[in-house]
Parts: sequence; C-alpha cells; structure tokens
Amino acid sequence: MKKKRRQITDESLQAIISAIKKSAEKVPPGYFTIKDYMKKWNMSETQTRRLISEAKELNILDTKVFRTVDSYNRIMPTNYYSIKKTLIKKMK
Repeated sequence: MKKKRRQITDESLQAIISAIKKSAEKVPPGYFTIKDYMKKWNMSETQTRRLISEAKELNILDTKVFRTVDSYNRIMPTNYYSIKKTLIKKMK
C-alpha cells in the first residue's frame, strides 16, 4: 500500500522545495539509468547490472553522476550510463 504524500501548505516550505528542485541537473539525451535499461532491454535488474558492469570494464559505456530529483522529492546523486559515441560511429 502506497503512503500518501503530505500536502505542503506552508509558503516558505514550498519556496524551499521549489528552489531545491531547480538546483537539480538536467540529464542530457542518450544517458539512462539501470532501471531505464531494464525496461528498454526487457531484462531483470541483476542481468542488466551484470551487462552494464561488464560494459564498463570493457570501456564501452560512459558513466556520469547527475543530481536528480527522486520520487520522494529529494535530490540524489544518480548514475547514468551512455554508449560511447565512438562505438556508435563504428557501428554505422
């Protein structure tokens, strides 16, 4: 059962939360989280993590950490992965 989110009624608290959300970084196109790749590849989390860790070891994936807003309205550092552009050019 999901918890109901608390309604924010205080104006000063709303201002603080909106300022925090604005300080979050925008993720450039082509970068995805492990959960995004799970959906894209239709694999379990374990399979996806294994493939991503092997690709990182082989220097196939580019990894960056972005500060994004999560589902609980917190700014959290999150790993994002992208296939290196040099590999995409070689595949074409």
